[in-house]
Order: sequence, then C-alpha cells, then structure tokens
Amino acid sequence: MLGGAFQTLAFGFNPPEAYDKLPHSIPKESLTARSWTMSQGNNSPEFPNPQSAIKKNLLHRFIIENPPLASLLIVGLILGATLMFFTPYFQLNDDTFKMMIAKGVGIADKPSEYICFSNIVFGFLLKGLYISFPTVPWFGLILILVQLLGAYAVLLVFQTGSSPWFKTMLYILGTAVIYVYCYKSIQYTLTAGLAAVGVVLLMGNLWKENHPRYFKLKLLLVGLLTVASILVRTSAFFLIVLSALPFALYLVWKQGLTPSRKFLLFFLGGLGVLASGLIVFDHIYSNHELNWKTFNLFDDQRVVLIAYRNPPNDMTVKAEFDSVGWTANDWAMFNGWYYMDEDIFSTEKMKKLNDAFAHYSLIGKWPENSFASMFGQPTNFTILLFFLAFLFFIPSKSFKFLLANLVFILLLLLYLNLTRSTPERLSLPPFFFLINAAVFFAVPKKLNPQGGNVPDNGWTIKAGLVLTFLLTFQTSYFLSKQYTTNHEWKYYEEVLDNSLANFHPQSNQLYAVWDSAFPYELLHALDSFEILRNFNTISLAYYQRTPFAQHYLAQFHVQHLFRDLVDRPDLFLVCSSYELQMYSTYMREHYQMEVQPELVFKSPFSFSIYRMHSMQAPPASISH
Repeated sequence: MLGGAFQTLAFGFNPPEAYDKLPHSIPKESLTARSWTMSQGNNSPEFPNPQSAIKKNLLHRFIIENPPLASLLIVGLILGATLMFFTPYFQLNDDTFKMMIAKGVGIADKPSEYICFSNIVFGFLLKGLYISFPTVPWFGLILILVQLLGAYAVLLVFQTGSSPWFKTMLYILGTAVIYVYCYKSIQYTLTAGLAAVGVVLLMGNLWKENHPRYFKLKLLLVGLLTVASILVRTSAFFLIVLSALPFALYLVWKQGLTPSRKFLLFFLGGLGVLASGLIVFDHIYSNHELNWKTFNLFDDQRVVLIAYRNPPNDMTVKAEFDSVGWTANDWAMFNGWYYMDEDIFSTEKMKKLNDAFAHYSLIGKWPENSFASMFGQPTNFTILLFFLAFLFFIPSKSFKFLLANLVFILLLLLYLNLTRSTPERLSLPPFFFLINAAVFFAVPKKLNPQGGNVPDNGWTIKAGLVLTFLLTFQTSYFLSKQYTTNHEWKYYEEVLDNSLANFHPQSNQLYAVWDSAFPYELLHALDSFEILRNFNTISLAYYQRTPFAQHYLAQFHVQHLFRDLVDRPDLFLVCSSYELQMYSTYMREHYQMEVQPELVFKSPFSFSIYRMHSMQAPPASISH
C-alpha cells in the first residue's frame, strides 16, 4: 500500500494502470510501440513520452508545458529558502583571500587580477567590478549565481526528458540538499565542479535526443557554464569531465550522427577553442612578471611537500630534514604554514625533500583529506545513500553502466589521493555527478521492447520509492545539523564583530597573520568586508611569498619579517599561543635572540595580537 502511494506520487497522481483507460481512439499498442521507438534515440529510453494524453494535476502540467520557467521557479525557491534560513559563509579562508585581492583590502593594498587558482580573466572581471562598486560583495554573489545556473541546467535536463514529474521529485528529494549545502557554505572549487556537472548533463541530454527540446537555450547554458567553470577553477571542470567519461561513452556508443549531433560537435569544437584560449592566456599572463613566475615555481614544490607528501615529524625522517638544515621546529613551522624565510625554505630545499619522500602514498595526508575520510563526510555520505536508492529505478543496461561509472570515479579519486589529496571540495562534485546521472536514467516503470510492463521488476520500483522516502529522514537530519552549525557561526560572527569594535588598525601599521589564526571565515560571504580596509596584512599562509607580501615588506622597509618584528612599534604578529612558542624557538635557533611578546589585543577566539621586543628593550605603550 505504501509502495502504491509513492508510485502514484511519482506518476503525478496517475498510476500506470491509467494507460488502460485511454480512449479507444488511441490504441494501447501504438502508445507502447511509440515508447519503444523513442528508446532508440528520441525522448525516452524506456518510458512513454511525457506529452501523453493523461490528465495531470496543475503542477505536473506546468512542468511539462513550460519546463524552462518551472525549473527556474523551483531552483529559485530552493535558493530563496536557503537564504531565508541560512547565512552564507565562505567554507575556507581561500575564498576570503581571493575576495580581498580583487577588492584591494587586507592582503592587497589595491584591487588586483591575480586572485590565484582561478583564471586571470575572472580576476580582471572581479577587479573591474570592485573598482566600480567596492561595497558590493561581488565574489560571493557570482559564486552563488554560478551555482544557481548549474542547478537550473540540471533540473531543465530532467524536466525536458522522460518522466519529468518523477525526476523532479528525485531532484528535490535527493539532489537539492547538496545545492542548499553549497549555497550556505560557498567554496569556489565546489562551485566550478557543480557548474561542470550541469555542462555534462546538458550535453548528455542534447546528444541522446534526436530532436532536443529548447536546443538553443541548452546550448547557451552549456557555453555559459563551461566558461564559468573554467574561469572559477579550471581543474575542477576537467575533474568532472574525466569523471563523466564512462557516461559519455555509454551515450555515444554505436550512435549515428544526426543533424543535431553534428551541430553539437561543431559547437563543442568552438567551445573547446575558446576554453583553450582562456587557459593559455591564464598561464602566460600569470607568469609574465618575474616575481609571479618565481613564486609559482616555489609554490609548485611547496604544495607537494606540505599537502601531498606531508611526512611525519619524527626520528624516521630526521636524516632528510638534516640534509636541508631544518630543525624539528622548522618543520613544525613549515607544516604550520610559515615559509617566508627564503634562505631556510628555499625552492631547492623543497625539491630535495620532495625527491626524498614517496611520491605515491595513501598515508601522510591531512586526516580530513584522506581517501577513507571521503566516505565519512556528511555530504558524500548523503549523496551515496541516495545514489544507492536511485539505482532501484535504473533499467538493467543503465544499471550496469552506473555501477561501472561508480567504480571508475572511486579509482580516479584513489589515484588523486595517492598522488595528491582528496578534500571534500574535490570528492563531492564527482559523487554529485553520479547521483544526477542516476536521475538522468531513472524511470518509474520499466517497459520491454514489445510494449507492456516488465512483470518481474515491479518490486524494485516500490523498494526504491520506499528507500527514497526513508532517506528523507537522513536529509532532514543533515539539514538540521547544517542549520545548527550555521547559527553557531552567526553567533561567533557577532562575537567577532563585538571584539573587533575595540580593534582599530591604522594604515601605517602592518600585521603578520599566521595561517588561520584570524577567523576570516566568520565574516559572512555577502558582507562588504570594509572592516578590513585598513588591516594591512601579510598572510602567513599561501600568499606570504607572493608580490602582495613583497609590496608590503618594501613599503614598511622589512627585510626579514620575523627578525624585523622585534622592537618595531608598527609591526604586529597575529597568532595563537602555540604559534607564538614556535616563533620564540625560531628566533632562538636562527638569530640567537630571546624575545618578549607584548599582548596588545586579546580576542575571544584562539588568536591574539602581539608586538615583539628583544629581552633587552622595554615594552612601549600602544593604543588600539
């Protein structure tokens, strides 16, 4: 009885038995024959055309008769509901830094196009927008807009193919929750990955149908999402394209070239030329200045050692560290994101250590980036549960292909973890593609080639519907946890705002902020970030050896940052107590100097602001 109720919902309140009640002027044989004809390359793989003569409820008819508007309304409602109940924050401080560079606050004293990890053309776009309208949160808004466009493309594919009502329900129950998560936890790599998922599904839809509906609209979306994904994070785009190779091979295998497919290939060729031009321009421009080229060469070695090799700090690797003159504290500082001293942390030493440690390993990764941790992440766990439930709706041939695609993606992520790492922002998009591919092939009732239902598979549909319903409890639990976490962040943001009311940085002061000591992520993504306007910052993280930091060092006449922090009233160190201990040890080991920190600002978080003094010099007063 429960299965029958869900079956009714899936068919828009019209169970499959309704086909037996069609007027005699529409023979049942012609309907089933037509459905099989469409399975050979028209609209539906194994289910009748959604434009059938059955009476439908108003929402069902709206979805069928005007899918572009229906898709826009649904994704708009999902975004609106998310913004009503959640406050968007950047998931990582990486996004905050990119925003600061384009805006010209914090780590950059003027707007710049060098936002790093994104295409330089995107940097030029953001720079121009921030110069024209500096208080508008362009970076956060654009990422949300790209995610919205990707969500719209995916739902449009489902609503213009077979069983639109059924697939819309699966989208709302299983797919939409990930968009809610990404709207409220904005991250540029995730955004690019979600956009690429939309591209792949649109291309699959356009290729599968002989006479695609809304052909021009879908081509426009393919172009916009491809460019957006490449501009925001090129590597994320190609990760999804690679993840979708089995999907593409399955669709094109033994398929002829129809006129629409020929035009599609021509369009893809032009899009490929445009994408290649963007990538080549980014590479050339990002290295045309010597300072940026030098930094890029160094960072290529740095990121491999700290993120991909990450050897243990114990006696088993002491010989390797001794060979480059590193003490245990030097490695601890490097592992804690300090490597500004170009003599101690040189490119040559990075390369020597990288050559000394294993290039392929599942160990030595940060715990949250390990292969096993992927399956414990709430987002990936939720996606995979729904994917398994949706497999009950998949025809046997597509079922085998989807399992093969799952294995392919797992092997791909395993390889990435062996050679690099797999944080959530890399593992989530391929799994997200997989669940949408399942919806792409899902049918609410299976037909055989001669017409009529396949009698032995009725239980799978009911089981899938029941499992999908039960998983809504997982979705509710997931969203409730996200809601609780989001409100905790809102509380912490208020605490941060109140504490910073007593902190007044001046334009003639320079702050060295160690790693994530300052909680940039607690400033919500749609904030103007004007609070950072006079907060001249050298970030002791990724950007510490970029030309941005070099500019500040030159402006404040600093040659060696940690040494010159001592007895300078205009230089400050923002760090935790643990990092302060590493700094003291570093000064003792490399400069034979004992230092005395002066606490000038105490935050309710883990960071404090210090001015450093040599033991011989008395601390001077300073007001904040």
